[in-house]
Amino acid sequence: MRIAIDVTSLPPRPAGAARYMCGLISGLAAVDSDNEYFVFAKQRDLERFGGLPPNFHLVEIPDLSRPLRLLWQQWAPARLASRYRLDVWHAPHYLLPRGMRSTATVVTFHDMTFFLYPQLHHRTKVPFFQHAIRQAVKRADRIVAVSRTTRHDTLRLFPEAEGRIRHVYSGVQKAFRPTVPSGRLVQTLGFAPEEPFALFVGAFEKRKNLEVVLHAVHALRHDGLPNLRVVLTGPRENGFESVRQTIEKLGLNEAVRFTGYVPDADLPALYSAADVFVFPSLYEGFGFPPLEAMACGTPTLTSDAPAVQELTANPAMQIAATDVEGWRRKLQRVFTDETFCRELIQYGQARVRTFDWHETARQMRAVYEEAYAAKFPGRSTPRRSTVQEVSPLPEPPWNGHFQNLAPIEAAILRTVVYADLFDYPLRLEEIHRGLLGHAASLEEVKQALAGAGLAPYLQQHAGHYFLRGKAATVSSRRIREQTSSELLRRHRRLLRLVGRFPFVRGAALSGAAAFRNCVARDDLDLFLIVHPRRTWLVYTALALLLKLLRKRRLLCLNYLYGKPNLTVAERDFFVAHQIAFLQPISGNGLFRAFLQENGWVRTYLPQAEIIEQAWARRFTVPPRSRLQRALEAVLGLRLFDALEAHAYRWYGAHIRRLTRHLPDSVRVEKDRIMLFTNDHKTRALERFRKRLQEVAAQ
Repeated sequence: MRIAIDVTSLPPRPAGAARYMCGLISGLAAVDSDNEYFVFAKQRDLERFGGLPPNFHLVEIPDLSRPLRLLWQQWAPARLASRYRLDVWHAPHYLLPRGMRSTATVVTFHDMTFFLYPQLHHRTKVPFFQHAIRQAVKRADRIVAVSRTTRHDTLRLFPEAEGRIRHVYSGVQKAFRPTVPSGRLVQTLGFAPEEPFALFVGAFEKRKNLEVVLHAVHALRHDGLPNLRVVLTGPRENGFESVRQTIEKLGLNEAVRFTGYVPDADLPALYSAADVFVFPSLYEGFGFPPLEAMACGTPTLTSDAPAVQELTANPAMQIAATDVEGWRRKLQRVFTDETFCRELIQYGQARVRTFDWHETARQMRAVYEEAYAAKFPGRSTPRRSTVQEVSPLPEPPWNGHFQNLAPIEAAILRTVVYADLFDYPLRLEEIHRGLLGHAASLEEVKQALAGAGLAPYLQQHAGHYFLRGKAATVSSRRIREQTSSELLRRHRRLLRLVGRFPFVRGAALSGAAAFRNCVARDDLDLFLIVHPRRTWLVYTALALLLKLLRKRRLLCLNYLYGKPNLTVAERDFFVAHQIAFLQPISGNGLFRAFLQENGWVRTYLPQAEIIEQAWARRFTVPPRSRLQRALEAVLGLRLFDALEAHAYRWYGAHIRRLTRHLPDSVRVEKDRIMLFTNDHKTRALERFRKRLQEVAAQ
């Protein structure tokens, strides 16, 4: 089947429903290679879905404002369903599009608070979502509720949904596990994590009922736990003012720490450091934070809200939502009864294993098939046949190192280590763009570099970061930058000629030239995307021209890519790094598409799009001239196909003879020429692994 998932409602900072969308797609990518998926996402969110397999296609939607996005969700999908020949459209956040006559529809409901507790929402949202939910119930072929509680509440309000509604639990990401605190955590908390504290994670909404915990903590601070603190993590919503007033009233200003939004990468350490996690919510449809806390080995106490009871399934963890004395007693027991505390931890870690995104994905796949069968009774379920299977990506070469560091610190260190292989100290922005195996904001990278965790490994000088004892690389980098700039300036006209050569659709610098890391006698490595039917004519003509100009050793035509699609066959860390850091001299738009088509690159370099945004605009290549277009029109005629075939047979055989001792780094094919006469990849990866071991052993 061809299944669409609309994630255009993702907020800038993921929580709740956003966790559901991202987790569902990651689960489907792991378990379903039979169906094709089309993920409709805003431009700003594309990097969240890096590394998807080839049966997943990212469809970019402009970063529309909220009103325009709501209009898009209502009226655009019917046209897109026809264009992409979609079988199923999944709306994962209430709003089902109109006019889906030839496409089955699935909608996810996260809770029914817009009907049951309208006073908990902003008054402008209530009528809109009430109308959207009514329409979705009326039109959806299948409805997914994220819990039995949400299913029960939906049927109580809309009995006509009986027979079409299924409950499918969400999962918990594997990243949530017991994590060693780092220097970054001290900055987040504002105090040493050894001091006792209770943690809450979630939006400060009225239904979160945080006041009851604050009253319980106030009582405990006057009854045996004077140093007890509360850490409140999350965005400020409609309940924040009430929380602030309660803190003022109880005199808890020094005891309560607001962290604001904490990125997912830092949450496991925060959960793990907490002495107890509290979740006193009055109503939930699901509830990710208590499950994440349990996964991190943190004693967890929750309210007795039906959905939360359903998830935790342990009366020992549950307290009546408004019972201040009950919360005080249970919190005191966590801090004084080691056996009780250990039981909560052991139970939580066992319970959370039942919430797995892979199982969620398998159940959702069955829902998609049900929806299609309900919409088109009698039709067989279409099967995907257009996407070729590929082998799994190799493990990153850095796996198993720097377990003592926070994820962002480990990512920064391995990024600097890899650059050190080439004597290349990095600036802050360069570390951020090229972060290996981890996504983070520039500010997060800056804070991590300033923290204590990386101090034993890294030094800084003149705005550059490098491994300890490598200060000399800063001045040598400046020299190589000057050398590279002069080399590119001197041969600018020749590079422009290659960029405008007939049938060359895009040209880019690779290797040392792409980083401006050349020494005096270096050559300039080139990567060319060429017309699919003229790969060998381009290569032969360029090779002869460069030989006549005595520049054959200067410009190395290392890689010519002439396949109709833009997906490369080699898929490992070294190739990913090469692709991400190409520096286009022509065909920038084509190289953006090239990076997009090879989405697996983001498995190793999650911020590849940020790298692309920083491409140096060193060359201005004019549009194709009349002469170039005329040559392409003539040489593109079918009668020249024989010349292309002859060039492949003759020149290809010649190259194969010269490079037969280099089988792994040379490819001579009709639509692809890869000529790495030195096997840089094997040597670089081996050096990287060895250097990681050396640094980790320090």
